[in-house]
Amino acid sequence: MVFTSVRDHQARIIDFQWKFINPEARSLVGMKPIDLLDKKLLEEMPENRDFGLFDKYVEVVESGKSCVFDIEYTTEEISKWFHVQAVKLDDGFVVTFLDISRMKHYESELLRKEKLLSEAQDLANLGSWSWDLRDSKVVWSSKVYEIFEIDDSSVPSYSLFINSIVPEDRIEIEATIESAIKKNQPYDLSFRIQPGEYLKYLEARAIPKIGPDNKIQEYLGIIKDITAEKTQQEILRKSRNRKRQVEKVASSERMAKSIAHEIRNPLTNITLATEQLKAEVEEPTQMFLEMISRNSKRIEDLIRKLMDSAQQAALDKRHHNINDILDEAISLSMDRIQLRKIKIIKNYQQDMCGIPVDGEKVRVALLNIIINAIEAIADNGLVKLETKLSEEECIVIITDDGLGIAKDQLHQLFDPFFTGKKKGLGLGLTSTLNILNSHDANIEVDSELGKGTTFTITFKRA
Repeated sequence: MVFTSVRDHQARIIDFQWKFINPEARSLVGMKPIDLLDKKLLEEMPENRDFGLFDKYVEVVESGKSCVFDIEYTTEEISKWFHVQAVKLDDGFVVTFLDISRMKHYESELLRKEKLLSEAQDLANLGSWSWDLRDSKVVWSSKVYEIFEIDDSSVPSYSLFINSIVPEDRIEIEATIESAIKKNQPYDLSFRIQPGEYLKYLEARAIPKIGPDNKIQEYLGIIKDITAEKTQQEILRKSRNRKRQVEKVASSERMAKSIAHEIRNPLTNITLATEQLKAEVEEPTQMFLEMISRNSKRIEDLIRKLMDSAQQAALDKRHHNINDILDEAISLSMDRIQLRKIKIIKNYQQDMCGIPVDGEKVRVALLNIIINAIEAIADNGLVKLETKLSEEECIVIITDDGLGIAKDQLHQLFDPFFTGKKKGLGLGLTSTLNILNSHDANIEVDSELGKGTTFTITFKRA
């Protein structure tokens, strides 16, 4: 369309007159097939003022600057989006219209789908990404930035991803990705990042796009924050482990009572009979009676120790610093440590708060574990003691570099009379489990043959 200005006596533009209009323009704006030449714009299409078009045209004529804009044009006859360009021509202007309704519809649909995808990713705690191996270009969705807790102004890259992974997981992750690229395969990863003072657990999955040369051109993938799931799994695992420990202590107590009941009565009769015979027989029969007496006394002692290890004793709970209790346990085992030239490494958290425990009994429990560690390692071996504090728990970790324990024997570790030592009754760890169970504490053991054993004890802070 071509217009010329209509001015008042003060030379102000009050309207525009048509000087030219092609059929396409007439059809696009839904105008009736009438002769518009020399007719006025606002008289025929007053909505131009409402839509702000008239003011834009006035500005073009008076400033001489062209303008380009998109506008949604809605009347009773039509509802369309137009891309409009207006350029000054003498004392008027030329305006062109491009119908972009379909493009705007697609844009709207794309935005709607992107919003749905973003909302779905938020609900699933899931981010999407791509990695073009040809130019090493990496693209992250906004959710990936959020998961990694990285500012979205940062340029994503493979090195940024790898360097975000904790060092303990990094080597394995790089090896998995390199192997997948060589074999033209997808890959699944599980790893940890530490954006602050806490760990996040993530899973990533990637599928390759293979090029004509039968090599990977690009990986498309997703990444998910599974920290919440991991936390729930850990809570469930600890709960199950705690249940097993309670059942084991209860079983030990039942066994101890059963043994005491079934053995002590006949043992008492044997002891009484032996004492009676001592007064009536002569040597060398006395020697055999003494042997019976000694072994009867030994059996009685074993029963007493078994009962002590299984019975729930009354607790004198007070607030103690677990670091101090550990040091006391080390002091009690110092003779063994010095004799075997054992190296003790302490890695205590210094701001450790007090926890409500029976200090004497917990010291016995920790001492049993430390002695167990010392006896499991060779001379000049290593025992590492570590303490940590979380919001709800106080954690003690005792690690040795000894022979380790076979996986099929771990479940027997706290059973009465189970021991891998040449000497010993196998009641020390039974007593330890009983003490820790009475404190509502959790103990876990991780071991590998030839590499050593780790005991992790967890106390509630309050």
